[in-house]
Amino acid sequence: MCNFHHHDELEPLDHDEWLLDTPVVRQFVAGVRETIARTASAEEACSVVEPSFVPLLANDTGCVVRHIFDEVTGEARPFRSGYVNADCVPTGSPQPT
Repeated sequence: MCNFHHHDELEPLDHDEWLLDTPVVRQFVAGVRETIARTASAEEACSVVEPSFVPLLANDTGCVVRHIFDEVTGEARPFRSGYVNADCVPTGSPQPT
């Protein structure tokens, strides 16, 4: 849930529902829940949890070649999606080791 809308009409879930169900996400969420349980306020919990995002963001998922389609012309153009910390190597070039 979020603090931007009233959620009075939503029933609590019997169990967690995961859109992205990976061990990394589950471990991250478990750590955040532990932090929330042992801190005195939301502000303190956020301060403690904030550094935990750095390793997640440093886990590059970028340089994935995808295509975007122009609805008018039907033309497809490649683009790179995802988050990257370094320049992408051009397609067909050897990957750095």
